Amino acid sequence: MRMRINIDRLKSDLEALSLIGRTPEGGVSRPSFSQADMEARQWFIQKLKEADLAVTVDAAGNIFGRLDGKGPAVISGSHLDTIIDGGFYDGAAGVLSALECINTIKEKRIKVKAHLEVVSFADEEEWFYGFLGSDALTGRLKIAALDKVHDRNGQSLATAMRKAGLDLALIDQAQRPKNDIKAFVELHIEQGPLMEQSGDAIGVVENVKGDYRYGITFKGQRNHAGSPMPGRRDPMPAAMRLINYMYAQLDAIESPDVLLTVGAIQADPSLETVIPASVYFSIDFRAPVKDILLKLSDSLHHEAKRLGQVSGLELTMEPLMIIDPVLFDDSVLEAIRQAANGLDLKWRHISSGAGHDGQVLGRYVPSAMIFVPSQGGRSHCPEEHTTIAHIEAGANVLLHTLIKLANR
Repeated sequence: MRMRINIDRLKSDLEALSLIGRTPEGGVSRPSFSQADMEARQWFIQKLKEADLAVTVDAAGNIFGRLDGKGPAVISGSHLDTIIDGGFYDGAAGVLSALECINTIKEKRIKVKAHLEVVSFADEEEWFYGFLGSDALTGRLKIAALDKVHDRNGQSLATAMRKAGLDLALIDQAQRPKNDIKAFVELHIEQGPLMEQSGDAIGVVENVKGDYRYGITFKGQRNHAGSPMPGRRDPMPAAMRLINYMYAQLDAIESPDVLLTVGAIQADPSLETVIPASVYFSIDFRAPVKDILLKLSDSLHHEAKRLGQVSGLELTMEPLMIIDPVLFDDSVLEAIRQAANGLDLKWRHISSGAGHDGQVLGRYVPSAMIFVPSQGGRSHCPEEHTTIAHIEAGANVLLHTLIKLANR
């Protein structure tokens, strides 16, 4: 008989966590270091204690539960923080599935050689600083820049961490040596429609697309909407032309693996009868190949500069995120494939368009990810849903993957 996790316990944990930060719209809001996030963190720590695991919280606020073994640790997990009015499974499914796997290993007295750890990373969802916890663990943080980081309400990261009993000045102490980690595996919902469309239960994630994101501002001259068209210094046409230009560049590439999103547009002032003084917008493009990201970035900079000059506008362009594509470790991927095959589960190779803690760890230690389907491809919304059967399948693959990795 093939070994299985306790799906009833995992389902109960997912349901209990989903109540923390529940919104009237039916989603969940647990921004990092918020009251709801702190409640979720305390709930999770209690679950680790109930599992009789050694609990630690590092200087970045990452929470670990360890089952002792020998040598470097095999780590699995994700994050408990969410966007505003997000879904129940993004991040949470990975953390609680990892905990369930360790609980199963303990209860069934399965012998594993390496330390096994479950982790919940801090601030994956960019409330303050995206991938704060995983960047800190891998030593990628630029400490000096963190003093200026605030959330959208104006609260500084330093203040939020202090309220949580943490000290921003000590955050670099969260880094762990590479030789302390044998492998990292993250289970996550797909956040896309491909697996549901293909009917696959398991996604073996080969890579995470790189993400180049910019904030662009064209500044002109505020004036009345009744002023003549000639002589206006209106930043809106330049913004629209640049956005259309970039979508045309995307169309020319003709690849479904290359993504572009304009996620924010803000006119200042935002009034029906006023030519705005400035227009801000964000452009996010993602691709599995770095050369494509560099080409799009060059096109963006060149055309933005040209439009600013011909329109008589002041241009400001700020890189918000520059993350190169990550290829996952072949040996960890093979362990996932073997686990899925051993459980007779249909699987496929897949690329992730969404960013994850796994991509940060993937630059540092042998890592890979397991995807389970998202119903309707929906995520980051109250409608986000993954069936319990798919979560069970993913958790069982994770269980056998962790055992294989820990006993190598």
